[in-house]
Amino acid sequence: MIKRGIQKIQFIIPPLLMPKEEAVKRTAPPLGIACLAAVTQNDYSLDVLDSVIEGFETEFDFHELVKRVGLSYEDIKKRIQAFNPDVVAISCGGTDQYITAHDVAGIAKEAVPGVIVTMGGIYPTTQPGKAMSDPNVDFVSLGEGDETFPALLKAIIKGDQNLIPQAIGFRTPDGRTLINPRESFIEDIDSLPMPARKYLRMDLYGDTPRAYRFGPLRKPHTSIVTSRGCPAKCIFCDARHMMGRKYRAHSPGRVLDEIESLITDYGIRELAFLDDNLTWDRKRAAAIFDGMVERNFDLKWMTPNGIALYALDESIIEKMKAAGCYSVYLAFESGCQEVLSKIVHKPLNIKKARGFARKFRDAGIETTGMFVIGFPGETLEQIEQTVKFAEEIECDYVSFSIATPYPGTEMYDICKESGFLSDGFCDDSLVFGFGKGHIRTPDFQPEDVLRFRKEAWERINFNRDSDRKKKIEEWLKR
Repeated sequence: MIKRGIQKIQFIIPPLLMPKEEAVKRTAPPLGIACLAAVTQNDYSLDVLDSVIEGFETEFDFHELVKRVGLSYEDIKKRIQAFNPDVVAISCGGTDQYITAHDVAGIAKEAVPGVIVTMGGIYPTTQPGKAMSDPNVDFVSLGEGDETFPALLKAIIKGDQNLIPQAIGFRTPDGRTLINPRESFIEDIDSLPMPARKYLRMDLYGDTPRAYRFGPLRKPHTSIVTSRGCPAKCIFCDARHMMGRKYRAHSPGRVLDEIESLITDYGIRELAFLDDNLTWDRKRAAAIFDGMVERNFDLKWMTPNGIALYALDESIIEKMKAAGCYSVYLAFESGCQEVLSKIVHKPLNIKKARGFARKFRDAGIETTGMFVIGFPGETLEQIEQTVKFAEEIECDYVSFSIATPYPGTEMYDICKESGFLSDGFCDDSLVFGFGKGHIRTPDFQPEDVLRFRKEAWERINFNRDSDRKKKIEEWLKR
């Protein structure tokens, strides 16, 4: 067991890997790191290095199809050496971003010999063994770390392996890797302090031209998360590993206080609610929206992670509009009820959901319909049904994603067990093949899904309706 004193902790966001063909770069404040900063700031000196936002205009060739966005590895090393941390905590938010996370782990060990390296985020949460196979990674954190990360630091200081908390991966003195499973999540998240955004470059995040697909209307803008956990059991989602299935939410008063602090401290004029289920508890959601009106918040806001359509009613839509909502992403996933119920396991009634696009438009709120095609077990006829549904609904824009079997999802397990992963597929290929199709079934090939996606995307968004095309072009110029 590692034993050493800890005075300084440096949190690092590694550079971003993205397809060269994708011109629009997006980034947002790392609220997970801000939450960890909030629970450690009283005991340690902290530094946050977000390689992406601080090197947002810098790009490097990584692969013939992939570019690396962010500070150079040399600059990252210099920053680590300058702060001289006792602990480097690396955040790896996406499964397809693990390569740069491991690169930064190696850089940290070179920059400060003897430094302790921890890694958190969705990648080490769903693949802790793979993350720990890197000798430069000393510990991994699984899921929310507000309680477990401070407990791990205390265990390191005392050098007592028995004090290592739940949801932490580590090595034993004889070199074996052990993963303490998660036993519970934090029930009362109001007991946690507000995210310590003072350690973040809020000036840079608030000025980024494109944090999400469309928007912002106003600057400075930022994001907020008001709840954790998702009771739904969609096979493509790995969020349950991070935050669990039980819905846990901040009280309306706590949410309103945090929004008010964003306005007062940072001059925020637009918000993105990143909740998986902002309207899951309609009574709570109504209290938040009413409170935003009562406190006279001059805000515009959107929901880029999607709204749970099965938790909506007309009164909520009216309150959203009154509170400043101007854009919502509607997570339909499929236009086929059989796919939703029997394959995706999403608790959505497609007939009931169909009318919500019209209701949002009637309220003057822009809508983006989100769909996923190419699920294991889906047929080409069902994909065609989804495309037809996407044409018929009255969304301002529709987005088609290709089902990607990320490790840690039920979809990955199904594909692996059924032999549906395309030839040559391995976890490493995710970074090179995101959005390219990895599922090959008796009903379709990856090429079939790619064709459906390209034709449907262009026809519905750009070819069928000149007014819609003009509006989308205007959105992209914001």
